[in-house]
Amino acid sequence: MRTLFLLSVNLLFTTVMILHAQDKMPQAVSYQAVARDAQGKVVAQKAIGIQVEILKGSTTGTVVFSETHSPTSSQTGTVNLLIGQGTRKTGTFSSVDWGVDTYFLQLSMDLNGGSNYEKVSAIQMLPVPYALYAAKAGVAENGGSGNTDNMN
Repeated sequence: MRTLFLLSVNLLFTTVMILHAQDKMPQAVSYQAVARDAQGKVVAQKAIGIQVEILKGSTTGTVVFSETHSPTSSQTGTVNLLIGQGTRKTGTFSSVDWGVDTYFLQLSMDLNGGSNYEKVSAIQMLPVPYALYAAKAGVAENGGSGNTDNMN
């Protein structure tokens, strides 16, 4: 009986820790770019304004999430962003349903550090290698269908 009690306590503790860890999972995408002016010259060590938009379906699709960032570029013009952790304007990053459609990342910049943004780029968001691997998680290594309904 004592063993069953300890096993139950251990299972409860493990479940709580897993749920707690999931709550701590950062809802963000790391992004790095080099800030350049219209002539292609690196904009170094300067505060700039960046607007990030996630568009659904195409480069002209509906904005499902947008936020702003105010980073300072490095000596080489590099800026690092955590998309999903900026100042939110539209939607929430955690509510983007990544599995239902194609999404595009549109970046706009104000090299003077304000909010007079000019569109810089729009590109389709693609999975990283870990996500491609995770897509196969439901398929057994022996070539199974991933259907676990009838497993013993």
